[in-house]
Amino acid sequence: MIYRQKPLLPSSFPRKNRLFISPAWLLVMLFLAIRAATGEVRPAIHGEIFSEYYIVCSHSNSIFQGNHGFWFRRINLYYDQVVSPSLFFRFRIETSSAGDFSSDALLVPFIKDAFLGWTVLGQRVQIGLIPTPTWESLEPFWQYRVLEKTPCDLQKMGSARDLGISLSGPLNKAGTISYKLMFGNGEGYKSESNRGKKLYAQFTIRPSKVIWIDIYTDSERDRQANHLGLYQVFVGLQGRPGRLGLFYAYRQQHSALENNAWHLVSTFVICRLLPRLDLITRFDWLSKPNPSGPEIPYLPISDSAAPNLVIAGLGWEVSPSVVVIPNLKHVFYGRSDSGSRPNPDTYFNLSLKIVL
Repeated sequence: MIYRQKPLLPSSFPRKNRLFISPAWLLVMLFLAIRAATGEVRPAIHGEIFSEYYIVCSHSNSIFQGNHGFWFRRINLYYDQVVSPSLFFRFRIETSSAGDFSSDALLVPFIKDAFLGWTVLGQRVQIGLIPTPTWESLEPFWQYRVLEKTPCDLQKMGSARDLGISLSGPLNKAGTISYKLMFGNGEGYKSESNRGKKLYAQFTIRPSKVIWIDIYTDSERDRQANHLGLYQVFVGLQGRPGRLGLFYAYRQQHSALENNAWHLVSTFVICRLLPRLDLITRFDWLSKPNPSGPEIPYLPISDSAAPNLVIAGLGWEVSPSVVVIPNLKHVFYGRSDSGSRPNPDTYFNLSLKIVL
């Protein structure tokens, strides 16, 4: 599974295990997609870039303190093709800097999306390497993925993609209640090689334009026969003054030797100061140390004590396709088992989003 490098808390997979593609393979995929199309609708090619200048003002790991420089958090290229009114194809590649303050690896792209989607009786079916519902609806409400990942994504408690099949659509005539069910390998971007699989379920309630309610769960059995489960609840309020989000997640892991569980609470407030200027604040609390904390890209944290993350920034929409975000991130810790408290981590960043 893409988030099990360590036995306690789900972790992301090493970059070397991602499904890399060569330019020749990319051309073949694009050619096949074009041939599959009717030719009546032109394909859409678009992309986005998340870039950043960072300064590590202080850190619990003294090796990182004082580091500064430029990196790419994400470079995406999308190929979208509407084959017919009910059939849709997407192919997407992504690349990014390692974000570990030490790697000198090249920006090697990998496949992020490769799926067909079609609509049947008002319901959408997707098959291939497809988005999971884990934080699919939370990200559009947060809207500042360029600034930081959503809480469970940041703490490596799941995967944004999986190879499988999904069914989604409205549950009532008004479309205010919807669902997404998915069955996948549970390996994320990697190839599947075990009997364990993963089930996902999400239910979304939109009683009005002001209120968002999302309920999510997943269940899987990994290669070590551990049972993993994630439960999430998100409530969002939005209006002219801005947006307020409240998020809770419970992560559990059962094995023959031990049981582990983590609680994660997050809240964020985004206030519209001017027509093109947002004030962004966010606070994340994790109940226990994250064993995968030192491996979090761009924001490595200590694995010896429970972390608390504070984010503050200004989102300036220079144009519809360019957003600049000066921001400050501060991580402070509870006490470790030994009674000590790691030094806090403080980052100053200048983040940039460009929509192509």
